[in-house]
Amino acid sequence: MSGPVSQDTSSTAAGGLSKALEPAELLGWMPRRVVIVDDDKSVLFAFERAFRDAGVKEVLPFEDGASAARIIGSGAAVDAFVLDWRLPDLGGLALLNRIRAQAIFDRTPVVVVSGFLEKRDFRLAAEFPLLTLVEKPSHANFVFKKLGELYRERDFFDGEGARLAAEINSLEPRANFIGERWENIRTRLRDAPRPAPVYFIAINLLRQRGMEALADVLLQDLLGLEPDCAPALIELGRKKMADGNYPAASRLLMRAAALAPRNLERLCLLGDVQIRLMKGQEARDTFTVAAGIDQEDERVTSGLNIAENMVRHMSSIDMSRMQGNLASMLNAIGVLMVREGKISEGVQHYMSAIRFVDDDSDWIKLGFNLGLAYMRWQRPTDAAQWFGKVWEKSKGSFFKAKRYFDQAVKDAQKLDQSAGSTIDFSAGIPEAEKTKGTSSSNTQGGDSSAFLTDQGSLISHPGIEETESGLPTAEYPPDLLAWDKVRKVLKTARVPDPDLFEDTGTQHLKRSHSAFGGLIGDRSVCILIPKSIPVPRVPDMDELEAKGAGVKVLRRTRRVWALMWPP
Repeated sequence: MSGPVSQDTSSTAAGGLSKALEPAELLGWMPRRVVIVDDDKSVLFAFERAFRDAGVKEVLPFEDGASAARIIGSGAAVDAFVLDWRLPDLGGLALLNRIRAQAIFDRTPVVVVSGFLEKRDFRLAAEFPLLTLVEKPSHANFVFKKLGELYRERDFFDGEGARLAAEINSLEPRANFIGERWENIRTRLRDAPRPAPVYFIAINLLRQRGMEALADVLLQDLLGLEPDCAPALIELGRKKMADGNYPAASRLLMRAAALAPRNLERLCLLGDVQIRLMKGQEARDTFTVAAGIDQEDERVTSGLNIAENMVRHMSSIDMSRMQGNLASMLNAIGVLMVREGKISEGVQHYMSAIRFVDDDSDWIKLGFNLGLAYMRWQRPTDAAQWFGKVWEKSKGSFFKAKRYFDQAVKDAQKLDQSAGSTIDFSAGIPEAEKTKGTSSSNTQGGDSSAFLTDQGSLISHPGIEETESGLPTAEYPPDLLAWDKVRKVLKTARVPDPDLFEDTGTQHLKRSHSAFGGLIGDRSVCILIPKSIPVPRVPDMDELEAKGAGVKVLRRTRRVWALMWPP
């Protein structure tokens, strides 16, 4: 089981113990792929060599966190992570939070090897299963030993999960009464040597079967057994948040904060709750702490942006007209920013604000005004994309969105035709509406908060679609069109790689595009982005937007590069 920090008093990074055991004996199970991250090249080399000598087929060494994050973001299979705590750019704590944020890695052992461990780090070993902390300097064999303990811990949880699954599948609820089998499960969970992880296995299994009420009973049982169990407090806070009980969620998450100040998930949940309670200053403080862990996390950047805008602009808004409605307040802030001429900031505000609305009508309001902001910014191409999304979201009932979509398309196509290219804006518009004109009752519906005051001559950026001639033939089925994974690659691949043009046979696009590379699964991917598009905008696009903007994605298999997207 993972527990307190372990220390090996040897002064070398790799070597034998006094009673040497074979690495296979220490590990108990041979991993296929191991990621090692350490900015000390001598330590990195020693661990890499030791793992290779032990028989690990693929060892991926990284000297900084940003490079390692590409593997984490790609979703590639990894059997173990060995992390240093203090790293350039992206630290080990941020990497740990990113690892545990992905379901694919929730059972992947992590060994933190560092000479800079603090008391608050010890809490992580209890909060994140399959994690152990080891102080430097340490033998490679000692790391093998601790990793082997984590593999045995994983096997224990797998065995418990299989037994619990069989027992839970046999439950037959009758009028809110479960019976002896249910009570036996509760008793066995209470008597587990390490209750919290086993409780969460059972809770997740119950939820998979739709037994939410029984899952809630187990969550309360766990808190009764361990009142200071931070994961249980976080989970209960998440539930209260989903129920709309934000004050209760805030109290639970604040309790967890005192216990687990380094959990990025908890910080983002707390910040979200504070924004929904319209406590801008508190939310800004929370997201500032979160940014100290991982300033590139999308939840952190959007939350901090909204919180700072709330603090900066709420005094200029008549809150009595908001009636406690978060979406109305966020919309009012966006309108104010655009009217003041801060259009770029207003667009970014709306992009962040959409994450905080759950109601379709609120989404439509913010999305429509985001389109209007792009029109003011003289970017009708982007405006058309958002008006199309709003029209689709409204299921054809918001006619003003259709009218503005048509106008934005006309403005954009004029400019694109003059630049010698065309764009298909029909994606995002329901099929039945693609051939309709604009003379229908487009004045119905609408949004009284719309702030567009002028539709004069607009000037957009040059044409953005390129010819596909000369690109390799597409050969991938639809299940490989994983745009969400492509976006994750872009968020970590910060530096363009000009060599990719030669590798992929796309030299003819070198002057007009930038190339970024990374991994999706175990295969290389190349993303070609037109230089007319700011690279940070691309991860915010959906697949249709990216294709329409001329972004090209290639993937390599069998030593051959080909388009992921069909022509």
